[in-house]
Amino acid sequence: MRRALAVLATVMGCFVAGHASNLPQSQPVATLALAQLLPPGSGAVVTESVAFVSDTSIAIGLCQRWPGTDCILSLIRRDGDVLRSYALASHFRAGMSIHVSRGGEILTTPVGMFPAVLFSADLSEARELPSFHLASRSGNTAVEQKGGRWKIYQVLPKLEVVREGTSEVEAISDSLVVLREGDIISTETLQGKLLGSFSVRPRSKCASIVGLASDDRLYWEDCKGSRMVDLNGKEKLQLHRPKGWGYQPFWSADGKRLLFDHFDRKISILRSTAEDLIAITTLGMGAGDEQDNHEEVEVLDTVSGACCFDWKRTFPEGSEASANDATVSPSGEFVAIAAGGTLSIYRVTEACGANK
Repeated sequence: MRRALAVLATVMGCFVAGHASNLPQSQPVATLALAQLLPPGSGAVVTESVAFVSDTSIAIGLCQRWPGTDCILSLIRRDGDVLRSYALASHFRAGMSIHVSRGGEILTTPVGMFPAVLFSADLSEARELPSFHLASRSGNTAVEQKGGRWKIYQVLPKLEVVREGTSEVEAISDSLVVLREGDIISTETLQGKLLGSFSVRPRSKCASIVGLASDDRLYWEDCKGSRMVDLNGKEKLQLHRPKGWGYQPFWSADGKRLLFDHFDRKISILRSTAEDLIAITTLGMGAGDEQDNHEEVEVLDTVSGACCFDWKRTFPEGSEASANDATVSPSGEFVAIAAGGTLSIYRVTEACGANK
């Protein structure tokens, strides 16, 4: 799956309007060693998910790398250049994603059929919910999919079913839902009013990702690249995301800034040639498991296409598990990256309203 997503990347990251970005590598405004959040002697730490509660508060889910079942959810507050943990909960599983509501409650959605969990703002209370696989940016609306049927729930202020159906839910907000039925993408209100639709290529021929930027714009990614489109699929703006594969991108609250966290493998020409020769002589068996060693985080402006933030790192192959370890704040002004054992907070460039 990861390699299939990598095929979608056909352009250089932060390569806007035909010119490479000159953004310097950003310096963090605050950092915290992740090992401080786990008991002494816990071993290697794996970031499962990270999300901003506000521009000065971050939620992060961590697990010990082996066996990956001893996990915590921690809330961290930033005071200037200092990061401090102020709440902790153990009701967290590997693979969970974090969604923060406007009231500060935290919804964690699982992988597989485990229950979702809704935490109070201070993590003192935790309530199990249906097995949501998708949630809105606010965490107030979520989707449960079982077999060929789905249910859309309002999570807050109380849990209740809003709508049910049989097609596939691709994206959700607190007011809209994007559905796929066969090769048709349609956007509707939560009550079922059709707002727009367009046809797409079959998944067997072209993998795709769709996201809700706002009430009248979608993010659409397929074999032809990444772009902003209207609800009828008409292109509004080309976006040039980083090469490699990644999870679902993250959005600022207004949908104007979009963060990509992508992984790939970068090796020298000499090593690449040697591995190609081994693949030929072993009839395609290759030189062994090829693992990622490079990560790139970018923030793009979805109105202008400008690159607002560009961060890269390399690491030894197999030394870290690739994860959802970067996110953008609700205002779009800050980025949090939990990588290499450290949580770092960066300020996004203010000069991001026009192409460079």
